[in-house]
Amino acid sequence: LTYTYKIRKDAKWVTAEGEEYAPVTAKDFVTGLKHAVDGKSKGLSIVSSSIKGLEAYIKGETSDFSTVGVKALDDQTLEYTLNQPETFWNDKTTSGVLMPVNEEFLTSKGEGFGAPTDANSILYNGPFVLKSVTPKSSIEMAKNDAYWDKENVKIENVKFTFWDGKDQD
Repeated sequence: LTYTYKIRKDAKWVTAEGEEYAPVTAKDFVTGLKHAVDGKSKGLSIVSSSIKGLEAYIKGETSDFSTVGVKALDDQTLEYTLNQPETFWNDKTTSGVLMPVNEEFLTSKGEGFGAPTDANSILYNGPFVLKSVTPKSSIEMAKNDAYWDKENVKIENVKFTFWDGKDQD
């Protein structure tokens, strides 16, 4: 059973400063899943029994990631091969474990990729980019002007404030 997805040609990776980095491609989704496996992501349990060959790769029964049922057929075509039909498969594709990762950027950042308080440690392709993180205080995001559907993003800035239930100083 296969699912085939077309990636938007106008989807772009941008830096935290909003500079265009690269187009988002099907290969980025393959890289993202491999990165999740290599990093032993706890979210893998969501898809490990779904994607053909993924459990065998996770368990070390094979070291060849090309046997896993995720393929970039070309820059804009992504294919998942599942072990069996799942009525909720499309819901699973919104899980963080299946998010795309740009391989060149991942390699350039090394161990610093995805550092929790460094907005420059990841790339962005959604409606917002991370501007700042203050641990146990706040997360601030700004509208991504390179987002393919920016005209329909009506909010310019988002601020998440941490509150642990105690009085704030």
